Amino acid sequence: MIRRTFILSSAALLTGCSILPERPPLKYYGLDVGEPPLSCIAKRRLKTSIRVNLPRVATPYNSPKIYIKGKDNRFFVTDINRLMAPPNDLIGDALRAWLEKTGPWNTVISPNSLATPVYQLTVYVSDLFADTSSYPKEDFKISMEVSVIRSSDDKLMFHKNYTTITPIKAETMDAVVESYCKGLSAVFVQISTDLNHTFIKN
Repeated sequence: MIRRTFILSSAALLTGCSILPERPPLKYYGLDVGEPPLSCIAKRRLKTSIRVNLPRVATPYNSPKIYIKGKDNRFFVTDINRLMAPPNDLIGDALRAWLEKTGPWNTVISPNSLATPVYQLTVYVSDLFADTSSYPKEDFKISMEVSVIRSSDDKLMFHKNYTTITPIKAETMDAVVESYCKGLSAVFVQISTDLNHTFIKN
């Protein structure tokens, strides 16, 4: 199992001493989903815009700390190892950058833009954790619900649920974050492929 040293930091008092031991420095991680494969890039673009709204992430996963599911379905959070920002910010930024490269829309707008988009994309992340409950088979689970509405009449144009389970290759936080990133990338490939097929009519 991913050792508790990577999950919880120790802060035990020294016997007979009022000075706490030095706390190890925090280690921060970003999310790198890589470049989209050519197979999920739209062959042509719609001359319209879409706003990718800030994703909603289920409580308690929207935290810079990473949640880890252990035996008996108990959850722990990392302490020293953290993300550089909450997942909704990181996932939202990554998805907007991804759709700018893959399409099918010509313009991708951020949530705080004053521009009025033709479409709006919403994301709800219901699962976002490392699962070590079935050691030695450890993986990272991501479940995401994606919807696209037309702004003019709020008509639902697209709706689908996605889940990826990505193996964790080593008992380190580096390996956990690598699995996290690969899982996001796999979901993004599915999303962009489905959106292109839905909105680009041959």
